[in-house]
Amino acid sequence: MGSSKTLILVIVAVVVAAVVQQLLMPLKSPVADIGYGKQEGNVFSHEYFGLEVPLPDGWFIQGAEKRQEYIDKGSEMLSKNSDELKRSVESSKKSTLNLLTAFEHDPQIPAPTGNMGIMCMAEKVSHIPGLNKSEDYIDNLKKVYRMGKINAIFVGQPKEVMICGKKFLAQDTQLNVGPTFVSQRYIVRISKGYALAFVLSYLTEDQEKQLTRILESVTVGE
Repeated sequence: MGSSKTLILVIVAVVVAAVVQQLLMPLKSPVADIGYGKQEGNVFSHEYFGLEVPLPDGWFIQGAEKRQEYIDKGSEMLSKNSDELKRSVESSKKSTLNLLTAFEHDPQIPAPTGNMGIMCMAEKVSHIPGLNKSEDYIDNLKKVYRMGKINAIFVGQPKEVMICGKKFLAQDTQLNVGPTFVSQRYIVRISKGYALAFVLSYLTEDQEKQLTRILESVTVGE
């Protein structure tokens, strides 16, 4: 599969996550300025979440301008089948911070063995009554997929995973692209008024293991 197509699918996944809370209760004012974190060498950090994500040497870290370009493309793909989603996608820009997008290879250059990636985002949910569990977030994630008519399969039930001793909830999906299936895993935790989420995208079991090792090295605060 071409790396650029893989990238678009990854961005669609993040856009899907970004519109979850907009379907429940749109945020009328922008999120508080908690910042986008910082990148020093191969380590991403965010003070508000006590977050540190060490990346393997040589990984491609996408800049903010290019990241936004692909988010716009993913937004267009997601919202073309629903006026309600189109409005929610636009509103989601107020509530969602795309903190990190990183790939093993530059997504603009085809990779012989396929690409894999990790994204981290934070979505403000503190203003939504009743959304205080990761299970609620995953349930609404599935709703967005259905509304967007995305050709995806939710694999199994959400399962608890531990990152830095903190409980997250993981949901596996498979996106069908022609003859190829791209596996994605949403990993979510409600923390400090936000849904803090990682999205892993991969094609093979070996890539899944490599991404899991990255998560095992992540630091997350309370």
